Amino acid sequence: MGRPREFDSEKAIDAALDVFWREGYDGAGLADLLDAMGIQRGSLYKAYGSKKGLFLAALDRYREVYVAPGAAWLAEGPGSGLDRITQAMRSSPARNLGRGCFLCNAAAGPAADDPEIKVAVNAQLDLLRTGFRAALAQDRTDAAPEAVAAEADRLTREYMGRQVSARSAWETPTTSG
Repeated sequence: MGRPREFDSEKAIDAALDVFWREGYDGAGLADLLDAMGIQRGSLYKAYGSKKGLFLAALDRYREVYVAPGAAWLAEGPGSGLDRITQAMRSSPARNLGRGCFLCNAAAGPAADDPEIKVAVNAQLDLLRTGFRAALAQDRTDAAPEAVAAEADRLTREYMGRQVSARSAWETPTTSG
């Protein structure tokens, strides 16, 4: 029988998620991850196998805490579907932290070139797309399913773009007339 883990894995994943979210996959150094998680190198490798394994666990935690509840709220929350879509586009706890959306950052970052990370990212984007589709379908009962699906795809891409822009602190330039 193996020794039980000597650290709180949920707290450790939350700490790793914070480092990856702030620094990105490539920018997150092993020493920073270990320090934030409060564990030793051997414990990280035993629990997660590798830095990539830890990143995948952080992505899963993000899905659990943010993406799945957000998609469910889009699909079934109070008010009209279009109101929920508008609210999702205008406000986001992630944007308020100046870090954008961890999922969107992962989708746009170099780590997305890894096949396993791509699968995890795409599965979460599909959850988000499904939430947009359900919200649209609630208000556009006369629209063809293909049109609703296409609009949900567009909204998912727009959401991602807004979140990446939030991370970069990009502001829409103003023009003077």
